[in-house]
Amino acid sequence: MKADRTEMVTTISEDAVIAEHGRTEYIVAYDDVTEVALLREMPDSSRSAGFESEQLKKGKFTVEGYGSCTICVDAQDEAILVLKTADRTYLFSFDTEAEALEAINKIDMI
Repeated sequence: MKADRTEMVTTISEDAVIAEHGRTEYIVAYDDVTEVALLREMPDSSRSAGFESEQLKKGKFTVEGYGSCTICVDAQDEAILVLKTADRTYLFSFDTEAEALEAINKIDMI
């Protein structure tokens, strides 16, 4: 599928975590994060709206232990960051755990 061949990228800016896949972009400002957690594997989930394949999940999902979430996760990435805000929970994957920890450090400094 074309969506599986399109790279999913999560970046860390000065003030937000940005997950991008194709034309889809999710932005979570550090100031909006109320809680953050690092996962090493994706919990069980079911798609409500969005895209799902063996490699990629993006859109609205119900995630075990977190409820309704917006996710952008590549199964080949080694770390997943859970970002809770006042009104939504996001799960974004990172190529490396070090990148995910860098995002956590930026959030903790705010």
